Amino acid sequence: DGVDFDQKARQAVFLGHVTVKDPEFDLVCDKLTAFLKGDKPAGVANGAKPGSESPSKQKSGGLERAVAEGNVVITQDKLDPDGSLTKSVGKSARADYSATTGEMVLSGNPEVQQGINTCIATDSSTRMFMKREGKMRVEGPSRMIIRDQGESK
Repeated sequence: DGVDFDQKARQAVFLGHVTVKDPEFDLVCDKLTAFLKGDKPAGVANGAKPGSESPSKQKSGGLERAVAEGNVVITQDKLDPDGSLTKSVGKSARADYSATTGEMVLSGNPEVQQGINTCIATDSSTRMFMKREGKMRVEGPSRMIIRDQGESK
């Protein structure tokens, strides 16, 4: 519905019905804060002594990290080695995304469904990590529901 952008802070805050379509995932949330990479002085980036930087700047640009808050839903479709497609859907109150690692950290009573199996947090401190390659890791109390392929939904 709206966006606030702060060039100095290299930060953009999107409010309302936020939708992100990325090649690796889709994300929907109420608020998204994007932290952008900044410019670095060329001399410092090349290991020069402080104060001896050239006036030119090295552009790094792009997304560094993002924080999604409120009714967060993340969807990933990953192609398995056997050629089948596995859909993962993560839901939480908050998700922290690192553009460097491609990892999404879900917190605030997270729940992740991978294919027919589901992992549900049993404590508000539980964190679930959705990885770029379609794998998942859990820190904290949780309950795993593993279904047989033959079960109907």
